[in-house]
Amino acid sequence: MCIRDRLIPLNLTKRILKKAGAKSISRGAQIKLVKILEKELSIIAKQAVKNAEYLGRKRVKSEDIKQAFEAFRERGRD
Repeated sequence: MCIRDRLIPLNLTKRILKKAGAKSISRGAQIKLVKILEKELSIIAKQAVKNAEYLGRKRVKSEDIKQAFEAFRERGRD
């Protein structure tokens, strides 16, 4: 993954991991977390867009995101 292709900055993942209690974080761990988050966020975002389009809207609203996230979580439990 090229640095310019990332949507989530590595610094953000470092802060998240620090807040979770990590004392030290490797660059590889940050990059892996970015890849995972971007993949999962992309799935949620695409579903949210589908939800809005299904309801005849061009604008994605918070309820579309919420519904997409809930569907994503349900799929993860199977």
